[in-house]
Amino acid sequence: MRFVFLNKPRFQPNFAGPGARRALSSRLTGALEALLAERRWKALLLAPLGNECLARFLVADDPPLALHDPSIPAPAGAVPVCIETLRCWLREIAARNAGLFLSALRERTDLPLFLLPPPPPIASERTIREGKGPLHAALATARLNPPKLRLAIWELYREVLAELARETMTTLLPPPAATRDRAGFLHPSCTRGDPTHANARYGACLWSEILRHLSGGHPEPASPPRMELST
Repeated sequence: MRFVFLNKPRFQPNFAGPGARRALSSRLTGALEALLAERRWKALLLAPLGNECLARFLVADDPPLALHDPSIPAPAGAVPVCIETLRCWLREIAARNAGLFLSALRERTDLPLFLLPPPPPIASERTIREGKGPLHAALATARLNPPKLRLAIWELYREVLAELARETMTTLLPPPAATRDRAGFLHPSCTRGDPTHANARYGACLWSEILRHLSGGHPEPASPPRMELST
């Protein structure tokens, strides 16, 4: 198995064009075509830009967002938003990241494609605020969205990614059950001191799930294949 990081110079810039008109850059598409021609791949696995959704909804807007759902407490002064409106918003976010990559790959190969959604949100506000990384300063004193709201948005985003996957004949790989707590959030044992990312335990559980899919549902081999990092 080979990992390719699309934030490396070979693939940069990833995008051309602003906002809704964003497209994959010619440099990126050329590099992807060269990569596809390098060897006989068995399948491709894409894990794109999860923070465009997760980080976007960590901090509450002013006024804060609330869903028309009695099971999710609304913050004081919240503006209610219907589920379908939010779904359209998330669809736009997905279309200009995961959608661009999936369409570009499907146009260039008939290999099996797999899509990884971002990890589930972290429930603990303390864990989020104390997490290190580029979001640390912004989150130290910011008003965070309630955990149930963040989880509902993540679940809806996963549904949107599933729609994109069906449109491009791609298999969406959900987070393994062992990586989520009883409420559906990222299990505390899978956090890594970061507001949005998961740790090596999450990766190991996910690896087993990937191997199960690639082997047609059969138990994974005792030792995973050799992995390479690409620059």
